[in-house]
Amino acid sequence: MTNKYQREIKPGVYVDVYDVLKAFEVSCPAMAHAIKKCLAPGQRGVKDAEQDKEEAIMSITRSIMMDAEQRKNVSVAQALYNLESMS
Repeated sequence: MTNKYQREIKPGVYVDVYDVLKAFEVSCPAMAHAIKKCLAPGQRGVKDAEQDKEEAIMSITRSIMMDAEQRKNVSVAQALYNLESMS
């Protein structure tokens, strides 16, 4: 089975984005999505690099909003939502 995210990081050592996410203990799904897009922008055959980068920014923004919501800091979440809706 070919894994489009798999890369050789040292001779004979292959990892994919999910191995990296696990190694760095990324638990936020929005951040995981952003990292995946940043590691291979425009290389997965569906979207171009610019669109992947824009979507990564949106995912990071969503992660910040989720953190703010969890802290009950609605003003930060609302400000980020307003920023996102302007683009």
